[in-house]
Amino acid sequence: MKYRLILIFLTIVLIISSSCSKKILFTQDIKKRLEEKNLDFSKIQFYNSNKIILRRILPFDEANIAKGEIKFENGKYIERIIFNKFTPGIYENSNSTKMDISFENGNNKFIRFNLDGFKDYNNYYQIMISKDKDNYGTIIYDSLEYNIQPGCEETKLLVRKKEIYKLEISQRVVKGKKVR
Repeated sequence: MKYRLILIFLTIVLIISSSCSKKILFTQDIKKRLEEKNLDFSKIQFYNSNKIILRRILPFDEANIAKGEIKFENGKYIERIIFNKFTPGIYENSNSTKMDISFENGNNKFIRFNLDGFKDYNNYYQIMISKDKDNYGTIIYDSLEYNIQPGCEETKLLVRKKEIYKLEISQRVVKGKKVR
């Protein structure tokens, strides 16, 4: 009985500790501080904050060669590409307001995150979408245009808190001075 209670307690502690998020929003302020220290963005692990689902209607002749999940809906072939929440990604490119993050191998397989507003430095990077004529969000991925599932347009760029603070630490050890 005693061991059973200890096992239950340890299980609860493990579940609680693993569920705490150690990821934070990647903001313009963080980016600026890292740039000031000339740190390499390619050494930072990025993540998406929400599940992202991309969809496009395939012409019949392309249905067999598409690389994503293919479904037959209402007489049409639909290709879906799914990025689960917290999918790890790597830095590809950036400018003052945009960052391209790649979540899989291949040319042009990146998602662009745009700085959300320009009011202050604590703005975060959010997935960059366009609106089509029917007001659906669209995104270019792998050189093709996809519709983004509603709700996914709120996806933001995350980094691990511990990793950012590790990259910002600069230290030296002082040996001290002795009286002669």
